[in-house]
Amino acid sequence: KTSRYVGNVLGRYREREIVPKEYFKEPVSLIFEDTMINCPTKYKEYLSEIYGDYMKLPSVEDRVAHNIELISVGDAE
Repeated sequence: KTSRYVGNVLGRYREREIVPKEYFKEPVSLIFEDTMINCPTKYKEYLSEIYGDYMKLPSVEDRVAHNIELISVGDAE
C-alpha cells in the first residue's frame, strides 16, 4: 500500500518494468485491431519506460524475432 512503484522483475525487461504505480490508477479503454482492451492510465509513459521511443521502428539489422515456445507438462486438472 505504501510503495510508489510496481513492476514485474521476472519479465523480459526486468528493472525497466518497475514503474510508478500511478501509471495504473484507472484503466484507459483503447481499441486494438477489433478488440477493446484496458490499458494503463499512463500507457505512453509505461511504453516509453520499457521500449524507449516505441513509435520508431528499429533498423532492419536491429530487429529480432520473439520466438515463443509452448512447454507442455501434461494434462493438468
